[in-house]
Amino acid sequence: MQIETLSQYFKGNITAEQLVSEISDEVREHEKISEKKGASATVYISGNGPVKVTSKDILILCEAFSNKEMEEAFVNYVANVILLSEEFKIQNDTIEQSLV
Repeated sequence: MQIETLSQYFKGNITAEQLVSEISDEVREHEKISEKKGASATVYISGNGPVKVTSKDILILCEAFSNKEMEEAFVNYVANVILLSEEFKIQNDTIEQSLV
């Protein structure tokens, strides 16, 4: 996932549909590998930050899921990208715990 793509999504410059289209292949690959017992799935992250992640951003993800604009696998993948990349700066511990 391109860090800039997720940043643009949080800013409202691209839609959930566009984000899903952009990361679909890597999410599906991640899903397949994750289904195998004992397997470690790769999360692809590229680009530069830092990108600050706020409660508003998490709400955007939750609303996309709630409105059926994004499947659970995509929300989980985005959460993993945020948690695993040093380029995302999570606003506080409460927000970080909501992603776990």
